[in-house]
Amino acid sequence: MEMTVGSAIDDIADLATEYRAMLSGLLDEVANHWKHFERSSTWAEAKPHLDALTHLAHRIAGSAASFGFESVSDAALRLERVLRPMADGSGDSVSASPDLEGLMIALLEAPQTVQDAPCLPNSSLAYARVSAAAERKPLFIVDPDSERASRIASQIAAFDYHSRLFSSVEDALSAVSDTLPCAIVTELEFPSGPMDGAKLASRLGGTIPVIVMTERTDFAARLAVARCGCAAYLPKPIEALDLVNWIDDLTGLKPGADLRIIVLDDDRLVAEHHGAILRAAGMQVEVLTEPTALLQTLERFAPDLVLMDMYMPGCTGIEMARIVRQNRRYLGLPIVFLSVESDLSRQFAALSPGADDFLTKPIRPDHLVQSIRTRAVRARDLRQVMETDSLTGLLSHAHIKNRLMSEQTRVQRTASPLAFALVDLDHFKQVNDRQGHLAGDQVIRSLARLLSSRLRRTDIVGRYGGEEFAIVLPDTGPTEAAAVLDDIRALFKRISHQGNEGEFHVTLSCGLAMFDPEHPGDGQVLTADKALYRAKALGRNRVETAVPGTTHIRHV
Repeated sequence: MEMTVGSAIDDIADLATEYRAMLSGLLDEVANHWKHFERSSTWAEAKPHLDALTHLAHRIAGSAASFGFESVSDAALRLERVLRPMADGSGDSVSASPDLEGLMIALLEAPQTVQDAPCLPNSSLAYARVSAAAERKPLFIVDPDSERASRIASQIAAFDYHSRLFSSVEDALSAVSDTLPCAIVTELEFPSGPMDGAKLASRLGGTIPVIVMTERTDFAARLAVARCGCAAYLPKPIEALDLVNWIDDLTGLKPGADLRIIVLDDDRLVAEHHGAILRAAGMQVEVLTEPTALLQTLERFAPDLVLMDMYMPGCTGIEMARIVRQNRRYLGLPIVFLSVESDLSRQFAALSPGADDFLTKPIRPDHLVQSIRTRAVRARDLRQVMETDSLTGLLSHAHIKNRLMSEQTRVQRTASPLAFALVDLDHFKQVNDRQGHLAGDQVIRSLARLLSSRLRRTDIVGRYGGEEFAIVLPDTGPTEAAAVLDDIRALFKRISHQGNEGEFHVTLSCGLAMFDPEHPGDGQVLTADKALYRAKALGRNRVETAVPGTTHIRHV
């Protein structure tokens, strides 16, 4: 879900307004159950009201501070610490703790004023702001040879970087005052001076990463460039992918899927509050208020982490963690509890059934973002090491097939379209024989990087084997899928590579098949393979689509 920082803050302000209106109703419920609890003469009469009071105290303690009502939250937390042991007791009597009445009065009379404005600290949104701003920034290419600059711009445009061209250092510096680029790629030597490209970095004071391109390989040139503060030194000839990799690393804009987080809390406003904070930090979030909906959402949403409350009516967080861990598919999925529980023994007990971490409510937005991102990224990185191909970083053969099968299961329930494509490099054996295996590996990596930048974050791509790639396009019809794949084909054809015989280009062929419920499983793969074979037979460098329900295959 796309969300700007401004809209996230607006959402949280709206939630705070809604919570303020709801808080008085929650306190009225507390007063009502307290009245009935005091009048109860037996445990059977008292227990329902005691359970309700415990749940309400827990709910208010965990939610009030999130919206700025610190005094109310503190009073509810003190009350819950007394109520919970009573609710968990054997029920021998209905006698209340001597302090209970005082704690109840303290909660009901706590000032309902906001001590802390319910907004997001700047630090919690720094990542979101930087990323959003960087995505809008162009790349500056500075080169006195306009034709050479245009060729470079054309090459990196295939990887979704948009460039502005300048023929002199002064022109580029003037443009920086109006438009801040994500990075600057510059020639080293200019008519105005042999090192003017490198001096561009020193004049910018290190505020923008500068990449120098040059035919010089001597130590003196490298030292001068380093002293000017340039971020990278690329001797010519330059592979387009090498340049793109440097830009990726220096700008942090390498394409990748957003972190996917499920927030489960029976208090809707609290769940939405935490969800809005995580969305503002660039994560995709699914908010749930019913534990019974979690298993189906896990299958559909495929999260990187689950954040859940520990105390929920009907099914506690501990019980929910046990249920999740019963499925081997989710043994490595991080589960983090978020609760007002501050007793360390209870926290450790909560971790033993399968949770990975424990965060205490209320939590500062920046701490929430940092904790969730750190845990989710570590889990995703570990999963990628186990599931991805070492050369390309894409999913391996087995895992791309597993993801295809999962998507097939999903669309059988939703009846949405599912496209699958096999992509194969043309005449790749000749590339290895003539240009060398290192050049061949570079071609494979270039296609992998192109697929990552041109496909949606919801699409799934893997290396199927050798020079063959597999792509799963959920919720995509045949016309749209074919158009996307043909665009990738055309872009890849333009990318230049360097090998034993100098510069060369490679084309690709593609076979596309739609999911047919009558032929699930490998049937879609076999159909795509037939379409790919047809593309090769018809001359390569083309996309062929298998017509659903027939044996016909058509060209895009």
